[in-house]
Amino acid sequence: MSTGVPLTELAPGVVVWIHGRSTPIVASVWLEQDDVVWSEHLLQDGGLGQQWLSVEEDDGLVLTSWTPRPDLVGEPDGRWVRMDGRRWRRYENGEANFMVEGSLPYGKAGRCTYADYRSDDQRLSFERFGFLPWEISVGHRLPTSSVSASREA
Repeated sequence: MSTGVPLTELAPGVVVWIHGRSTPIVASVWLEQDDVVWSEHLLQDGGLGQQWLSVEEDDGLVLTSWTPRPDLVGEPDGRWVRMDGRRWRRYENGEANFMVEGSLPYGKAGRCTYADYRSDDQRLSFERFGFLPWEISVGHRLPTSSVSASREA
């Protein structure tokens, strides 16, 4: 028997359903900048390659599906970047404290530097945990109706 889990309470071991496809969370990162808190959850490879799901409360619940792009190399550089054949406009950047649950190469806690960009309905994110290299991901928003979560009892 499974019980529903609010999307704001995701953690390793919870099963996430996105567009009817299920995948367990294997690790989570919680980030805090000033009074803003959001989370990022690594989903087990369900045949789609590595995926992350970010959850943020910002005038309602904002869900974004992220695909890491290790083939892209660079750093965030000002208000605009040109990458992956597109011009991206920065809409957010800063530093946040983070805590990790599960197995990730970031350590258990520290500081994360980030810069997020948009191009039409796509997102581009640069994140650097501690002194590790920049990680680049491409993402898109998900309607809240397309995502649910449960835990096996």
